[in-house]
Amino acid sequence: MNRRLYLLAIYAAAHVFLFACSKDDNPEPPVEQVIPLQVGNRWQYRVYLYERNGTMYDSSGIYTRTVLRDTTINKSTWYILNDRTIVQNTSRGYAYYNVAGNLDVLLYPSATSGNIGYNYVYPTYTLWVLTTPDAELKPIPDSRQKLTGRQYKLEYQYNYTSPASLQIQRRQEWVVPAVGMARADLFYRDTDLLQRRLELETYTLK
Repeated sequence: MNRRLYLLAIYAAAHVFLFACSKDDNPEPPVEQVIPLQVGNRWQYRVYLYERNGTMYDSSGIYTRTVLRDTTINKSTWYILNDRTIVQNTSRGYAYYNVAGNLDVLLYPSATSGNIGYNYVYPTYTLWVLTTPDAELKPIPDSRQKLTGRQYKLEYQYNYTSPASLQIQRRQEWVVPAVGMARADLFYRDTDLLQRRLELETYTLK
């Protein structure tokens, strides 16, 4: 082998070695299936409504969420739900597609992503949406199915301009791995009083 071929062989070997090291040192985070997304997946929830004094006055409502079809946006696969939400699982968590901004917005960040916040500007107010995930999975309180999931605390901060005022609405949602959202609690604005609760009754996963 002449000197030139020898140097080319050394260069090629070094290039492969450096590429392998770089790939191992900076692995792509795995995509966590926070919400199982497959066309045909379906979740059905019982809806409970509460008075401000804590009395539950209606439990007849049923809310159904279904994955209708998939689509490609920015060379990435997304899933369209029956409520027209467009969602996907990412390496950072569960995101929905913001059509107006042409970007993905995290709804359920992974535990390693930590707290997140997004700001939306409207003609008469601005809205901050803050999400805090629990680091660990825990038993869901009062779960009839005895499910264990991760709790996400969401806070919606409405800052109105005229008249100037700040209103806060909180949500607490529990997500079970390989199942999906199992419970969601919505509170009256500016209070810790439960207004509406969704509890998973049945689900079908493809």
